[in-house]
Amino acid sequence: MQAIHQIGANNSGFDKFLTLRFYKTFVRPVFEYGLSIINTTKKTFKLLEKAQDNAIRKIFHGHATSSTQAIKHMNKIATMEERKMVLQAKNIYRTFQLPNTTLIYTMLRQVITTRDTHFKKL
Repeated sequence: MQAIHQIGANNSGFDKFLTLRFYKTFVRPVFEYGLSIINTTKKTFKLLEKAQDNAIRKIFHGHATSSTQAIKHMNKIATMEERKMVLQAKNIYRTFQLPNTTLIYTMLRQVITTRDTHFKKL
């Protein structure tokens, strides 16, 4: 975020909405790396949300305690919990697009059809 801030994604540089697109494209994926496959806790989500809020505050040159809820809502920035669910669903969807002969496809198909699992709910 610091590098993007220095090239113009700040209070007096690029347009705010363009800067938020930079954030969504370059910074948020760093926060989300591995999010869909790790076992997360409320503490983990709290840390990720805090990091996301700090990045948004840096874009808008906001105070350290200012709220970012309105900015996130107006720019359709999802919470990290929502992003985890979306990423998990995408991974499962991609898995079922694989050929039927792959090991992961066979294992997941068997697990989903035989038991009441978390994957089946997703």
